[in-house]
Amino acid sequence: MDLNLRPNDQILVLTGLSGTGKSSLEKELVENGSASKIISHTSRPERKGEKEGEDYYFVTKEQFEKMKKSGEFFESVEYNGKHYGGHNNELKKVLATGRPVVMVTDEIGAQEIKKNLGANAKIILIKSTPTKRYSRNDLIDLSNPNEFPAEDFKLTEADTNLTNASIKNRQGITEEEVQERVDYDRETRLPQIEDLLNEGLFDFVVHNIYSDNPNEARRNFNQALDHLEQIIKLPI
Repeated sequence: MDLNLRPNDQILVLTGLSGTGKSSLEKELVENGSASKIISHTSRPERKGEKEGEDYYFVTKEQFEKMKKSGEFFESVEYNGKHYGGHNNELKKVLATGRPVVMVTDEIGAQEIKKNLGANAKIILIKSTPTKRYSRNDLIDLSNPNEFPAEDFKLTEADTNLTNASIKNRQGITEEEVQERVDYDRETRLPQIEDLLNEGLFDFVVHNIYSDNPNEARRNFNQALDHLEQIIKLPI
């Protein structure tokens, strides 16, 4: 796959368990002008409040599979039978503006992005629980294993336990869907992320610590946002 990326083209890839604030961080980075968002394609039905071309490009499963087969996606994942993909033309269009790209995907999508985009992609694990021995003020750069060993950031049951609390009030998501996400995170994504941590996929860990206190939650969110903006300024 040749997307003719320039050395200074930068793609921030946010991944992590459900309810860690990935989409909210992405939205804030776009709104404050730090980065631009790619509109992904999906085969899932449009939810209440979503808009074609703003939230997603909605296509049928057959259309998606045809596009994937013809090599139109630099990244594609399947989640609960629904397909999601980042289109090559969308990436080119945003990068042509000279701004960094920020996008959200799961760890398998992040792995595919790293394979296809190489060093231009910075893979960032968003974590919603504190990590012992480290301050939430620390910018966790996993390229320095002596200071930040990857095994220190292994996710646990405590991370999946927050999924329910984090996403249960989201618009358009049923209780059944919430439980599906909790089960999927615990049974499938937890071990996948651990394996990929050990394999060195992730470039950074950013803590967006969950709190049911709105003021504390906002402080934690702002700290995570600040770390992402610091990462954008780092050389590729």
